[in-house]
Amino acid sequence: MVTVTSNPARTADERVAALRQAAAHRPAIVLVARLTDGLDPVGRRTVLAELRTLAATGAAVLVDDVDPVAALAVADGALRAGADGSLQPEGLGAAVDAAVIKR
Repeated sequence: MVTVTSNPARTADERVAALRQAAAHRPAIVLVARLTDGLDPVGRRTVLAELRTLAATGAAVLVDDVDPVAALAVADGALRAGADGSLQPEGLGAAVDAAVIKR
């Protein structure tokens, strides 16, 4: 498992480089925290596209982002945390199959 975080001072290219460095370790799980904070729309799309590329390698990419709409745009599935700490499947336009999310 690898965790990738950023701060608003880093450029989109620096964040993409961090994702690529994480991918080089071929992790099964990548935790991504607030990676698009402070980026303009083009930078956000660049970082989110790299997340899709990382997921295409077979890694499970778990994203915590301040812009859920952008994150959901590249998601295969989503979970919403309840007030009690439980996780519930979140629809992505079409119904999300809970069995797929439980994998």
